[in-house]
Amino acid sequence: MKDAYKPEYVDSLLHNMLKDVEKLQNELAKKTTSSSCAVLEQYICLTVTEILLKFFEKPYSEQAKVDIHAHKKMFTSLLQHLSMLHAGSLKRSQSPKHWYRVDQCIKRLRKWAEENNIALPASVVMPPFSTVPTVKQRWQCAANSARFIGQQTLTMRNRANSLMMPGFPNPNNHNEKVANVVTCYHMMIGEFKFYLLPLHSAEGSVLVDVLHTPDLLFPVGSSLREKCAKGGVVTKLIQHCKTLMQNKQDNLCTRVLQTLCRMCNGSRQNLSEQSSNPRITERILQFRDQLVA
Repeated sequence: MKDAYKPEYVDSLLHNMLKDVEKLQNELAKKTTSSSCAVLEQYICLTVTEILLKFFEKPYSEQAKVDIHAHKKMFTSLLQHLSMLHAGSLKRSQSPKHWYRVDQCIKRLRKWAEENNIALPASVVMPPFSTVPTVKQRWQCAANSARFIGQQTLTMRNRANSLMMPGFPNPNNHNEKVANVVTCYHMMIGEFKFYLLPLHSAEGSVLVDVLHTPDLLFPVGSSLREKCAKGGVVTKLIQHCKTLMQNKQDNLCTRVLQTLCRMCNGSRQNLSEQSSNPRITERILQFRDQLVA
């Protein structure tokens, strides 16, 4: 082992590592991979990266075990192929740990090369450019678009006002130059209300229909349809009102009971004729009388 760090021995190791990396690149470029490819990938991503860091990276209180200047060419070539592997076919690997280990090895060796004034290729120094935008980039693009639309809308309004009153100075010139965050915020809120309020109204309308005729939600002849037609939903609402009163949510309880009273929509006699469950009818009327009193 005393000859393990001799230049010719280290050169031979680096040359074999470079061949293995090239072989893995070719294997991963194929559509189908074999079991030997998985073993080779594990060897390069876990073992080779660890050996390279042991060779070239300087510990805190010791010298580096291998002089990087003596193996500059082989070191640069190996780091370049690792970068190509990291930015290309290794992203499709089944194990994210392998990609992370290669990524950390490249970063640490690149930093060590910069500290020792080793010129590296541009493909190693510069990070790979991706044409697919990230989530953060998409959010930034949307925010910039909203800000631009707000500024353009404000500018058009100010220009329209100035054209309507050509003899008077425009007091909003400052707003044209400086984007007002509060104004843009209120404009966005207005746009949201314009689109969402109709949806909110439609949702409320559907809820009212469901509350009045819940039996129509179920197929004809089913037990749930018959149960709802006999007042099962009203019974559950009254039981829920008791729970609300126990939890001291009086406002919500009152609103539910008022809704039930409006559902009655008639006198005591009409309600008794329409309901097939006299007990539920009597309880609703009792609650209604209490609210009226």
